[in-house]
Formats: sequence, structure tokens, C-alpha cells
Amino acid sequence: MSALPPHKGILQPATVALRHILSYSDYSLYHPSALTNANFAAKLDGSILTDILFLSVDIDTGSLLSYRVLDDEKQYSIGISVLDTREIHERLKAEFDSIVRGREYVLVFHGAIDDMRVLSQLNIGQEPSYIFGTALASQFPLQLHYRPSSERLLHLLGIRFRDLHAAGNDAHFVLRAFLMIAVHDSQTQHIVPSEAELQLLVTLEEIARYPIPDPKPKPPAKPPRIKHPKQPKKTDTARTRRRNRTKLELEAQTEIG
Repeated sequence: MSALPPHKGILQPATVALRHILSYSDYSLYHPSALTNANFAAKLDGSILTDILFLSVDIDTGSLLSYRVLDDEKQYSIGISVLDTREIHERLKAEFDSIVRGREYVLVFHGAIDDMRVLSQLNIGQEPSYIFGTALASQFPLQLHYRPSSERLLHLLGIRFRDLHAAGNDAHFVLRAFLMIAVHDSQTQHIVPSEAELQLLVTLEEIARYPIPDPKPKPPAKPPRIKHPKQPKKTDTARTRRRNRTKLELEAQTEIG
């Protein structure tokens, strides 16, 4: 008999904080885990959303040691994907604005420890209002007893993706997963959402599932070179005939002599 999993997803502080920031849960404000080590900004005017930036960060480098000790001789790829709650409030603009200085923000990672080590050594992103790890935040909404990989999480959330393990792409798709975790978490609660909450959740899902562009078509393959069979070497050529004629003449002269 196989052993039962230890749990079906623990309600993590990150999930409760997500409820608090996006305000899709009436009781999230009163949960003791919601405000642990967090300092969230005020709500947007006329909105249930917190006025905040979500910054999804992914850092790729050549080795695990390069995460622990910053190495000037190693190449670091740093991907950042940005989601501004002000833009959600304005109902989906075509492109997100670049990162704005002077804003409060939260960091979104899928596995934050190694990436935060690099950011710490670069003195970047050291004052977030909160740090989200999508692996932990997804456990309760998806009823998981394990921490899913980024690929597994995107599959479970039904989010199309491609070309992972490039820093910019990872950060982008992790932020999409982050939004869908909120949508799934809202469905675990036994409350009737308000009209504003429903509109918010629909918008979050639209952003998370926004179609990704098709990959660029590959250039047509060059036709294979056709190897023609080697032609037999010509033996009856003018040069050969001259050589044979000269040989015959020399032989005739030898016989006469």
C-alpha cells in the first residue's frame, strides 16, 4: 500500500499576502499571516487593488557557485517582467510601462534563494514590500503536496509557454503563473465575489492567458546537394591519340634502325 502524501497543499503566507494585495478575499485582511514581514501600499483610488508593482525576476548563470559568490568572469542573464496594478486598473494597456523609480514593489520568483543572492550582491531589489515564491504560493490553490517546477506549474495552470530557461522568458511566464495562482485561489473560497472582484479575476486570467506570438518560421532548408556519379575517364582523347601516334612512330623508327 502506497503512503499517502503528507498534505494536499498548505495555505502559505505568500498565498494569503496575494489575497491581500489583489483584494479578492474578504477575510485576507484579518489573517495573521497576511501582513507578516510585509509593508503594503494603499489602495488605488476607486479600486480594490493595492497600488504596487509586481517585479518577476529570474537570473541565469553558468554554475551554482556563481549564484553564491558573484564572479566578474561569469556571464549573468537577468530577466525582469513587470506588472503594474495601476495598469490593471486601467484595463489592460497594450504594453506595460518600464520600471518606475520611487514605487513600492513586490518581487516574484520561482525559487527565490539563488536569484536573491545575486541581487543582494548587486544591491538591487533589497527593499521589496514582499517576496513571492510561486512554488509555495501555488500549493494550497492547486492542492499540491510538492513544490512544482516552473514547467509543471505552467502546465497545471493551463498557460502556454515556450523557450524557458532564458532569464527574460522565465520571468515573464512566472508572472503569468503568479496571476493564475490568484485566480485558482479565489475559487477555493466559499464566498460570493463582488462585481468588482469578478471583473478583477477575469482581467487577471486574460493577462495570464494572453496569447503568445507564434515562433518565427524557420527559413526554408537548402536543397541537398545532388551528388552525380563519377563519369568514367575518357580514354579516346586527342591528347591520347597524339601520344599513341608518337609512340608508334618511335617504334617504327627503332625497327628501321
